[in-house]
Amino acid sequence: MKKLILLTILTLCVNSAFAYDYNPVILDNGIRSNQIITFCQRANAWNKNCQDDLKFVHHYTIGSGGYSEYEHNGKIYDTDTVYEFLYGDKLIGYNPYKLKFFELTFENDSFVKKVLTDEQIKELFPNVELVKISQFKKDEITLYKPFLKKKTFLFVNDTDREFYKYQFENYRNQTEFIHGIFEPRFARTYIYSHFGGRDKEIPPLKIVVKNRF
Repeated sequence: MKKLILLTILTLCVNSAFAYDYNPVILDNGIRSNQIITFCQRANAWNKNCQDDLKFVHHYTIGSGGYSEYEHNGKIYDTDTVYEFLYGDKLIGYNPYKLKFFELTFENDSFVKKVLTDEQIKELFPNVELVKISQFKKDEITLYKPFLKKKTFLFVNDTDREFYKYQFENYRNQTEFIHGIFEPRFARTYIYSHFGGRDKEIPPLKIVVKNRF
């Protein structure tokens, strides 16, 4: 009986470290491989009924990165994003290597990217604290969370810096859908690095998490 109780407690502890609870729109409206989406040029909107619609077929690039491509009339267009989803009549793209969200439209025979504002990001992620890369000082920042509770942060890149293949060290949730989501349960120092490297050319980020009582 004691072993059963202990196993139950351990299971609950593991399950308490759930991945972030996403807005269902972000996951349910994600663009899948070979999915067809339409763009209305006059309305500047996606998946609306119109007479001037352009049809695009989604594909992924071959090789590392897994970037999206869209085919229209036999021509391939890139978006510089890895994941896209429909939000109303908007197409939102995310680049995990740049930690940036974009609104995507199509104009002059190419995809046009517009970085989402803080307000637009908060609309998609209402229960997170946005952390800008520009807030880091000498690649270090201190964040605060409630004592004995986890808190959700979302790293957003407002610089020209890139974070290709970066991951957190000593952080159990390495498979977060949106790479910028960070939910520390413990007050300690976390490192966000390129395969654990400490190169000056590809420096890691140091995140010091402290409890706020």
